[in-house]
Amino acid sequence: MNRDELEGKAEALKGKVKQAAGDLADDPNLHDEGVADEVAGKTQDTLGRARRKVGEAIERSTITRLVAVFILSAVVHAQKPRERDLKLPIGGTPGALDAITDVQGVEVGHTTLISGSGKLVVGKGPVRTGVTVIHPRGKANADPVFAAWFTLNGNGEMTGTTWVQESGLLEGPVAITNTHSVGVVRDAIIRWEVSQKNALQPWWLPVVAETYDGGLNDINGFHVKPEHVLAALDGASGGVPKEGAASRTTNPSHRTRPARVATSAGAPARSTRRPNRARSSLSLPRMPRCSRIS
Repeated sequence: MNRDELEGKAEALKGKVKQAAGDLADDPNLHDEGVADEVAGKTQDTLGRARRKVGEAIERSTITRLVAVFILSAVVHAQKPRERDLKLPIGGTPGALDAITDVQGVEVGHTTLISGSGKLVVGKGPVRTGVTVIHPRGKANADPVFAAWFTLNGNGEMTGTTWVQESGLLEGPVAITNTHSVGVVRDAIIRWEVSQKNALQPWWLPVVAETYDGGLNDINGFHVKPEHVLAALDGASGGVPKEGAASRTTNPSHRTRPARVATSAGAPARSTRRPNRARSSLSLPRMPRCSRIS
């Protein structure tokens, strides 16, 4: 009930009281004044009810529109075209999934960390980061793959490259995280490998690459923990990997190949599908079987 309705009802009631008083006092003027007040009050009450109904209709319409926009947005997001749908002239031959998991045995795992908003408070947030891991042969297969690496530009950190260059092999998974979490991810991978008893060598030198996400993430809060890495390692799977704001791709400020390795990969024998923008890059050719190193 709005203000006009309340005031109208009060005015109409006052009019009725005046009419009764006029009748008791045998005062026709007071009676007529009461009639006028009652009519005016009822009119104001009617206008108030009309305004309320119009307001409710507008409110319902607004809510309906907001719901429609939300649903439409969700549908559009769900139907967002992939590269092959847009027929972009990138070259190469895509696999069935148009993803790195088209390569037999490859498994991808993510842990995405999103919390907080507003002004940066170091140690609390906002947090927009995570870790991505890639098992070249799957987490159940410890056999190495042939590999090489090179620096494209800049000073991007990638651990384990000296052994890759020396041996020509990649032993274990590749991981990608934010610049200040490379160490914890590397150590967690070693812990995981030891627990799996995948003793290719008496030591482990995991490959972990980074991209800076401090533009949107509390990078100095060190929010990536060993348990996040272990969850990504154990949860890795084949099929279409998560796309969009997942794991290290949570922060859109980076533009590096490692963080985009999960999708839009070409057939294993051809690597011309997307220009390489990584600061450091690990190249994995077609994956032949090779004996375990003792």
